[in-house]
Amino acid sequence: MPSPDLDAAAEELFAAFAHRPRPSAPRLCAGHCTGEDDHELLNRIDPRDLDGELLDRYWWNTSFDWELMTYFMPSLLRALPADDGIGDFIVAIGLHARWPELTGRERAAVEAFVRAWFADTLRHLPSDGRTAGRVLDAAATIGLDVEPYLEHWATVGTREARWQLVDLVVPGPDACAEPFGRWLLTPAPRAMLAACAPDARTERDRDRLETALGVLALREQGRW
Repeated sequence: MPSPDLDAAAEELFAAFAHRPRPSAPRLCAGHCTGEDDHELLNRIDPRDLDGELLDRYWWNTSFDWELMTYFMPSLLRALPADDGIGDFIVAIGLHARWPELTGRERAAVEAFVRAWFADTLRHLPSDGRTAGRVLDAAATIGLDVEPYLEHWATVGTREARWQLVDLVVPGPDACAEPFGRWLLTPAPRAMLAACAPDARTERDRDRLETALGVLALREQGRW
């Protein structure tokens, strides 16, 4: 699963969506969900300049207006890896609902960005907002095939990628539980978990790993 650099993937998003005009009369919940000053700013700001703080106050207003959501889609997607207050589900379900209406270049840019997001996540230990499960759930909600993501994961032999798996075995992703469950029964995940043993230096890490291995054993026995 070739993955572009995250910044390069974001640039392609902006390029792919650049042909879309700014909505002439966006429907925003002005004065309640979005302050009057924010409303005025959102009517004139360049999507590239939309920062996390403003997105945090504004993001779910886009669910009222698909044209506005599409116009700001590169900004919304770019903010997801940094967990800048963006609701994954609103963005992902919006893309899923309108996927046929996107151009081929827009769809390719979205897919490339999600691949880059996943690859970038596997370079980090799991933490709040930066987990493999979060990316897989977003990809599945959009309607993307997550099996190439799982196959790629099995080839990344780093400590960070392995511990992402430790934290995802329990409870598992929501939107792609079936393909994830099938993948867990292949040899690669067990080998990845077994390779975590030398890195489990704290009692907490040992407990996390023991739980993950126990759940995997139950899955293999058909008891989970």
